[in-house]
Parts: sequence; C-alpha cells; structure tokens
Amino acid sequence: MNFAGGPAHVLVISSDALNGQNKCATCVLLYPQQLREATLVDIPVASPSTGTIVLGEFRTLSEPRFTQDLGPVDERVMEAVEMGLRAVFDL
Repeated sequence: MNFAGGPAHVLVISSDALNGQNKCATCVLLYPQQLREATLVDIPVASPSTGTIVLGEFRTLSEPRFTQDLGPVDERVMEAVEMGLRAVFDL
C-alpha cells in the first residue's frame, strides 16, 4: 500500500465479512521502526514486517489500495492488538 510518503504496511483489524461487503478495510499503521516501549497502544511486531503498530491511528482503505498480502501476524501480537483496541475504545 502507498501513502504520500511512500509504501506503508498496515494491519487489517476489521472482519473479513465486513471487508468483503464494503470493499474496504479498517486498518492500523505499522511504523517501520520501534517508536517507544511496548504499551497497550504501541505494539512491536517482528513478522511478517518489522515495526510498531500504533492503535490510536486508524485508516479505512479501499480494496485497490492493497498491493500485497504479507500474511498474518503472530497470535501473541493479535492478542495484544485485541487488548489494546479494548483499551482505546473503553470496551
């Protein structure tokens, strides 16, 4: 995917059913460097891309913006993302 500054990696956080129905997906950016210590909203990732997921910054992106599927992130990362989203939305 490309933003104004060049290519960027994202983590899709919306459901496959909604993504297919709406032809878009809700995503969080994966910054290419580790920004800060791991917190509930800043989650380090090592694979399939390296960087930091920042859960306070969401994007809804249309299907044509996606150029490559890098694959799933580790289950522990997804658990941290789930906990972080619950904190961000006070769920």
